[in-house]
Amino acid sequence: MYLTKEEELILAGEYGYALQKAMEILVALGDIYGADRLIPIKSAQVAGGLLQKHW
Repeated sequence: MYLTKEEELILAGEYGYALQKAMEILVALGDIYGADRLIPIKSAQVAGGLLQKHW
C-alpha cells in the first residue's frame, strides 16, 4: 500500500506510540482489503467501542 512521507513517519513511530499502532492497524486492514492508499477524511465515528482505563 502506498503511504505518503508523513504516513511513513507515523508508521515508523516518529509521532509517538499511539499513532504508530493506529497506522499499523490501518496498513494491515488496507492490505487485507487490497487498498491502494489511505484517503483523507474530515471526521469519523467509531460505534460499538468501549474505552477502559487500566489504572
